[in-house]
Amino acid sequence: MDTPATFFAPPERDLLTTIRDQARRIESSELFHAILDALPDIAFVLNTKRQIIFANDAAKSLLGIGGDEFLGQRTGELVSCIHARETAGGCGTSEACRYCGVINTVLEAQRTGGRVSQECRLTVERDGKLQPMDLLVTGKSIRSEGKEYTLVTLNDISDANRRKVLERIFFHDVVNSITSVQAGATLLKEEYGSMAGEYLEAMLASTEHLLEEVLKQRDFLAMERGDLDVEPETLSNSRILREVAAQSSVGRFEQGKILRIEEEAMREASLSADPVLLRRVLLNMVKNALEASSEGEAVTAWTAPEGTRVRFTVRNPAVMSEEVRLQVFQRSFSTKGKGHGIGTYSMRMLARDYMNGNVGFRSIPGEGTTFWVDMPGAEGNPAGA
Repeated sequence: MDTPATFFAPPERDLLTTIRDQARRIESSELFHAILDALPDIAFVLNTKRQIIFANDAAKSLLGIGGDEFLGQRTGELVSCIHARETAGGCGTSEACRYCGVINTVLEAQRTGGRVSQECRLTVERDGKLQPMDLLVTGKSIRSEGKEYTLVTLNDISDANRRKVLERIFFHDVVNSITSVQAGATLLKEEYGSMAGEYLEAMLASTEHLLEEVLKQRDFLAMERGDLDVEPETLSNSRILREVAAQSSVGRFEQGKILRIEEEAMREASLSADPVLLRRVLLNMVKNALEASSEGEAVTAWTAPEGTRVRFTVRNPAVMSEEVRLQVFQRSFSTKGKGHGIGTYSMRMLARDYMNGNVGFRSIPGEGTTFWVDMPGAEGNPAGA
């Protein structure tokens, strides 16, 4: 039997008969069994091939496990990680697994024989929807009857991480918006006269941005709870893209950088989407592209129909590292340090789960990084018409 290919951890597995024998050895220790069942967090015992041979009561309850169906599975497979089925070797063998906190904790515990703990970001698929999980993973190598095993516990810290990220982003954005209003008021006072109208317009734009930020945070919480109200309308693709370009210019996301509409690639089409939510998705795409670019570099944007869909595209000259590319849509992952990491995650969730759209990207040396969002064409008015 051929060994499945792997991009990271060894793919080999023990046979189910061996797994059952290992499970009986662990379960024969009543004290050990009772201690793990008393834990409030998910706890697994893994064999040397990273297969589960014991799951405590918390794991069975929280994951909806019945009987011994967990036997022989790996952690990512049992929790329905989206990368667990990408390769024949299963959990631990895909490209994304290189940066997974669960597999790295297990491997490090096996290698050192000690206790290892780190945070992990997972995206799982349940009932056809993608759900993020932020976990504190702890692994400890143990011995029983001369055999090596690994004890792994999973503590869900999603709520705590989300609260910290939201608070930081909210206050950061509100303070920036208020500072813009204050600066505009100062200039208006100093230059009162024929230029007052221009400064007043900038002040009004900043206050609008302030309101938008408050509403965005409110809606993000609703999105996470699954009760965000969506009000789709028939929209012009070129008009909404130009509005976003104008708004990004007023907001001054990145000084000294250029956002250019690629006029030759623009093609008019009608689409169906919630205008407020679509603007947020596009503004995030533009903002991220500008932040990734160097001073003087141009970010280009265009929109055109793609069959029955309408695509918005934003490209910047920078190229993502492998680490960024493989985690870009994970909640709480960010290249800007701790406390960030909602932008790309919310882009995909808003488009996919609330507007029947999709977000994708590619990052290629010599071309740069291109993000796109596809939205459905307006009903009765095909995108390509």
